Amino acid sequence: MPKMTTGKLRHGTKSEVLRCCIVALWALASSCTPLRIQYPLAASEADWQTDGRSIQRDRVALDQPLKLPLEQAWIYNAGGGFAEGSPLIVDNIVIVGTRQGEIHVVDLVDGQEVGSEEFGQSIEGTPALSGQVLFVPNAWGKYVLSAFDLQRGSYLWRFKGVPIEAAVLPMGSMVVVGDVEGNVIALDKESGRVIWVYEFGDLASILSGPAAIDMQLVAVADETGRVALLRADSGREVWTTDLGSPVEAGLAVGHGLIYVPTTRGRFVALRTDDGAIAWEHRSDSDQVRFTAAAVTDDDVIFGGTDGIMRSLGAENGASVWTFHTDGTIAAAPVVNGSIVFVGSMDEKVYAVHRDNGSIQWETPLRGRVKSSPAVRNGYLIVMSEPRYIYAFTNAANIQN
Repeated sequence: MPKMTTGKLRHGTKSEVLRCCIVALWALASSCTPLRIQYPLAASEADWQTDGRSIQRDRVALDQPLKLPLEQAWIYNAGGGFAEGSPLIVDNIVIVGTRQGEIHVVDLVDGQEVGSEEFGQSIEGTPALSGQVLFVPNAWGKYVLSAFDLQRGSYLWRFKGVPIEAAVLPMGSMVVVGDVEGNVIALDKESGRVIWVYEFGDLASILSGPAAIDMQLVAVADETGRVALLRADSGREVWTTDLGSPVEAGLAVGHGLIYVPTTRGRFVALRTDDGAIAWEHRSDSDQVRFTAAAVTDDDVIFGGTDGIMRSLGAENGASVWTFHTDGTIAAAPVVNGSIVFVGSMDEKVYAVHRDNGSIQWETPLRGRVKSSPAVRNGYLIVMSEPRYIYAFTNAANIQN
């Protein structure tokens, strides 16, 4: 990292001035804070340690509901775009991966950078945090999964393999990932040793983040529409169901069901005991791509490329309400009490009432939203194109 020095000022030629300006701009652009957190992170159940907060991917914030309207607390330039998953929020820090292959850690309250680190190629799948170790997937390059100790600021291990574009699933003493050749891999958290591998075969990419059921079972889908339920201890197949509709967005589980969004206008609920279809919802067009869902005690809520967010009965799929935006909804919503937050490609983030879908608040952003938001400790975190992380909160929380 270049050091800035001072010295006696002299006049120079135009070329010298230009060269100095370029060097100064390069130094400014390349300056960063090494990724090392000086204290041990203390996570709680309400923290977002993985995509969708829980290993069930329910996308339900456990905090007290935010009081509307919200105001912008800060905005952070991450220098690159984001995939569809949610940010991580643990112990009042925000962790975000970018498609430039960087991890950025930001203070939740003031938006100041805590540290950043380059992890090689693009980060498409959401990382996961377990204890002090961050597990980062890469969509290209020599290493496709890295275990990085945030407190020490160093790698615990790095795994060579097939690119990973889906979210990492932390489960007990291991992490589970799916790669772009249809392999589901469980690795030991401490050593990176492969525990088991399940193969979909036919080079079918896994783009959908897997979800866990009671720490005993793993639900995973490939892009052809095959859904499998696996034993977490061995990777043994319990059952498999072929929906015949591609699956690219993440799975969610609850109510004894696995919620599966497809890219062909079908949203399907499968029974966990046998993989049979319990119910399904179909859009008016088979070209609609559905997002991953937020799952509560009563409802399942998801968006679509038709710009509509839908709320259905979680157990029977009955329509509760719809909410229309002016752009595609590309990423899952999040539930916080009686409010549902969702971003849209119309460059806005919305808050609607969970009971009836009525709009409660909205605000414009600098770019389109392709990523799921998160709520923690009184803050709504939203990521928008081309490189911005926003924090919204009540006016009383904003530091002057």
